[in-house]
Amino acid sequence: MADDLSLDLEELRHLQTIAKRPRVASLISSEIRNLEKQANDAASVAPIPTPVPAPVPVPVSTNVKVATEPALKYTTLGSFSWDQDTDKVKVRV
Repeated sequence: MADDLSLDLEELRHLQTIAKRPRVASLISSEIRNLEKQANDAASVAPIPTPVPAPVPVPVSTNVKVATEPALKYTTLGSFSWDQDTDKVKVRV
């Protein structure tokens, strides 16, 4: 990252020398100041400690027997009907 900042600063300084319009030169100067501040902050910050690896998950015991048949059994209906009001529904099987 420090290399990127130094390359950006070098390119911005080059652009500042060839800038003709005052507003463009001002924008480039402002960005140079921001990058210099970032470079100084990055140099003064202590190195980031290496992250501690996460604990390895413990495998779950597979001794539990899983039911192979579903708990509910469905039967197809031959016919049905219903009546409904605004507050009730009657189903006839």
